[in-house]
Amino acid sequence: MILARALAALASCSLASAWITFSSPNQPTLPTLEFPTVDYFQYAGEPFAKKDCFLIQLIPPHQADRPMCRFEPFAFPDKLGDEAKKSCTVMMVGWSQAYAAGCRNIAEATVGASLSFLPTLPLSLRADVVLVIALPASVPSELGGPVTTPYLSHSLSVPDRAPALNVVLMTTANAQQYLDTYGTDKNVNVSVTSESGPWNDFFLAGAFVAVTWILLVANLAVVAVATWLIYALVREERIRRIDLPVTIYGFSLVSAVLFALTLFFPHLTLLNFMFGTMSAYAFHIAFYLFLLFWCKIALKVSNDAKFAFELLVYASMMLATAYFIVSMFWILVWPGEALRDWHNFFRYFFPSTQAFLGGIAYVLHWHGSGPMVVATLHRQAYVKTSLLVLYGFIALFVRTLTFLLLSATTVATSVGGVATLLLLMDVACIVRVALLCSIFHDDIAGFVYTRGGKIGSKHAWQQLLPQEEIELLHRSGMAAEEHDRVVAVAGKSD
Repeated sequence: MILARALAALASCSLASAWITFSSPNQPTLPTLEFPTVDYFQYAGEPFAKKDCFLIQLIPPHQADRPMCRFEPFAFPDKLGDEAKKSCTVMMVGWSQAYAAGCRNIAEATVGASLSFLPTLPLSLRADVVLVIALPASVPSELGGPVTTPYLSHSLSVPDRAPALNVVLMTTANAQQYLDTYGTDKNVNVSVTSESGPWNDFFLAGAFVAVTWILLVANLAVVAVATWLIYALVREERIRRIDLPVTIYGFSLVSAVLFALTLFFPHLTLLNFMFGTMSAYAFHIAFYLFLLFWCKIALKVSNDAKFAFELLVYASMMLATAYFIVSMFWILVWPGEALRDWHNFFRYFFPSTQAFLGGIAYVLHWHGSGPMVVATLHRQAYVKTSLLVLYGFIALFVRTLTFLLLSATTVATSVGGVATLLLLMDVACIVRVALLCSIFHDDIAGFVYTRGGKIGSKHAWQQLLPQEEIELLHRSGMAAEEHDRVVAVAGKSD
C-alpha cells in the first residue's frame, strides 16, 4: 500500500521546481532570464530564497600546482559599490570547468568553492552563499538524477553526501543562454529559490522513506528469526560443529547485516555501494555453498555428474571473488579507462555465468532428481531445498537485471524507473537472504540434523526413516535387497 502511494505521488512531480533568475540593473534593455533548477539528490537541506545576489563566475586555477578542486581567486574591488548593498552571493560554474579544477563530484565542488572564496568574500556577502553548477542534460529529467549526475565519490576522503554549501543544478544549455545574453557583465542580479525538485519529491517523500524503514525492519526480522532457529538447534544439541549448513547461514547473516547498513545511506553513494557490494559477495558465496549442499543431499545422479557440477560451482565462486575485487577497486579508486573496462566486462559476463550455472542445475534436477527414500520428511526437505535453489537464481537474476537496466539512459532519466528498480533491488536482497536462512526451517533442519548424525550419513537417514514406512515398503512387495539399495544410495551422499 505504501509503495503504491509512493508511485502514485510521482504523477504530481514537476520537472522544474526551483528557478534561477538573471537581470541586469545597468542594462535594462536586456531581457530577464528565468531557468529551472534542481536541488542536490536525497539531501533535505534548509529551504532558501535568495534575491538580488552578487554573482561570481568560477574558473579553474591558472597555476598547475594548486591543490585539487580549487578555483581562481576573484579580485574584489578595494571599495565596494553596488556590491555592498547585496547580502548574498551566487557562485556559478560549469561542470567541465569544475572537473578541470580537480573536482571529482558535486559535493567536492562545493567544498572547493567554499575553501576558495569564503575567506576572501566581504563580510556582507558571506552570510548567504549558493553554488550553481551547470551540467549537460539531453532531457530535463536527466538533471539531478542519481545515475546521470556526478554525485558518487570513489574515495573515503571525498564527500558524496551532504554538500558544504547550498547548491542547485541547472543545464549547460541554459547557462550558455545566460552567457550569450549578458556576456561579461559582472553587475548582474541573481535570484535563486530552493525547492525539492522531481527526484527529491519522490526520494524524500514520507512514503518512500517509510518503505525504506519497512525494508530495514524486514531485514532485521529475517536475521532474528534465522538466529532463533539455529539457537534452537544448538540448544537441542542437533548442531555440534561448524558444518556446511552453518557456514551457509554465517555468510547469509553477514550479507543481511551488510545490506542493513546500506539502508542508512542515500542510494548510489560510496558507502551504499561499498556495503551493498560486500553484501552481494557474501550472498554469492553462501548461495554457491548451498548449491554444493543441494548437490550433496538431493541429487540422485552419477558421481561424475556431481563432480562436474561441483567444479562449476567452485569456478563460479572464484569468478565471484574476482568480480568482488574489481568492484571494490572500482568503488574505492577513481576508475581509469582500464579499470572501468574490467568492471563493465564483469558486469555483463558474470550474469551469463550465473545463467549457465542455473541451466546446468535445472538439467541435473530434471534428469537426476527424485526422493532417495519415500519418507514424507525427505520428500518435503528435497522439494524445499530444490525450490530454494530456484528462488535463489531468481533473486540473483533480479538484482543483476536492475543493475543493467539502471545503466540504460531511458531508465536512468526516469524518476519512477530508477525508484522502482532500487526498491526492487532492495526487496530482492532481503528475499535472497531469507531464502538461505530458511535452511534451518524444521523440515530441512530435521532432514539434515539428527542427534549424533552426520549430513547425508546412513545413520541419519535410517533415523529419519519411520519404521511404519519401512514395513509399508515390505508389504508393498519391495524386496529387502532393494530397500537396502535405496538406503545405500543415501549413504553415498556422505
